[in-house]
Amino acid sequence: MRGAYAAAKAGLASLTKTMSWEWADRGVRANCVEPGATLTPSSRFASEEVEKSFGEFLALGRVGLPEEVADACLYLCSGASSFITGTVLQV
Repeated sequence: MRGAYAAAKAGLASLTKTMSWEWADRGVRANCVEPGATLTPSSRFASEEVEKSFGEFLALGRVGLPEEVADACLYLCSGASSFITGTVLQV
C-alpha cells in the first residue's frame, strides 16, 4: 500500500531532472535531497530499541541524524557543488 508514496518520490526525482534542464540557462541549479531513516523526536525511531533494531537493515548500521541531512543541504547550496544539477542526493 505504498504506491502513491513511491509514485510521488519518482515524480519529484523526474521533476528535479526536468527543472535542471529548464532553468540551467538562467543559472539556476535544481537538486533534490532524499533523506532516508532519520532520527527525530517524533520519528518512529525515537526509542533507542527501535533505532538499534532498524539500524541492522541499513548499510551504515544506524539511522541518520537531522544534522547530517542539513549538511547535505548546505553542501548543495554552497559553491562546492556549483557544477551539480539534476541530482537526487540520498542521505
